[in-house]
Amino acid sequence: MTLSSTLSNLAQALVIKGKQLLWVSIFMFVVVYVYSGWGFYYLNDRFYDTVDREKPENMCYSLLYCFFTLITNGLRWYPGVGKVLRIDSPFLHLGQYIHNYLYHFSFYLIIRVVMLKIVFGIILDSFNELREIKANIEKDRRFKCFICNIEKDECEIKKNKDFNEHCEKEHNLWDYANYMIMLRMTDFQDLNGVNTKCKEMILERQIKWIPDSEMNR
Repeated sequence: MTLSSTLSNLAQALVIKGKQLLWVSIFMFVVVYVYSGWGFYYLNDRFYDTVDREKPENMCYSLLYCFFTLITNGLRWYPGVGKVLRIDSPFLHLGQYIHNYLYHFSFYLIIRVVMLKIVFGIILDSFNELREIKANIEKDRRFKCFICNIEKDECEIKKNKDFNEHCEKEHNLWDYANYMIMLRMTDFQDLNGVNTKCKEMILERQIKWIPDSEMNR
């Protein structure tokens, strides 16, 4: 039950901010693709998988392969692009060293620090928004009548009525549910004028037949 509730909350959180997450993710992949082009055209000979020291594999031999290399190493694994981007000593090739360093550091800063933090921030914000929605629903359930929407303080102070008694006896939710079922199961010719009008409004999905707090003032 706990796992199911957790998955349900996660799904609702993703739905709440789904559009924002989609656009941020698309923009992030576009930026990664730009870096793929940068790496393929200017740093092609620097991308090598160093796991096999004898036969290192070029990890950027095509634009598409370079893109997937950046997705795999730049987003998923630590230390990111530096795992496959060979950076020589600055004393040997200072210009190449600065170019590689700017590529690596800018990718880390823009993608891993900024973009991923934005994605995580949107997800966390959606959880907070979901928590607020549930808190407001619980507050309304405890301090507002579901039928007429009158608040507890107004009911007890202005009308001098017990709020719980009002919800349980005067505006009992299940009484209204049973009444709606009865109207749906009864033919029009067997109903009086009031019930006929209520049934017509129910079939038309109108709620004017339900009392509200304004009517009771």
